[in-house]
Amino acid sequence: MSHWGSVHKLATTFLICLAAISSAQAAMACSVCYGDPNSPITKGVEAGVLVLLGVVGTVLFGLASLLLFWVRRAANLENNG
Repeated sequence: MSHWGSVHKLATTFLICLAAISSAQAAMACSVCYGDPNSPITKGVEAGVLVLLGVVGTVLFGLASLLLFWVRRAANLENNG
């Protein structure tokens, strides 16, 4: 009986996904996307994206550095310990 329950769940999930995909409408671009590339709003969005990329890059670099520090420290403890 549990087999049919899982098949029923899978079929229900598939039908819900199919309904969501079939009812999707075309996305409309905002004024920034199709507007003047030299407008202040577009320049601000570009600057915001660059700032966020810088923040994410800095955080990822810090995490990678921390991981490398831990790996080297563990290797030193194994060799000296």
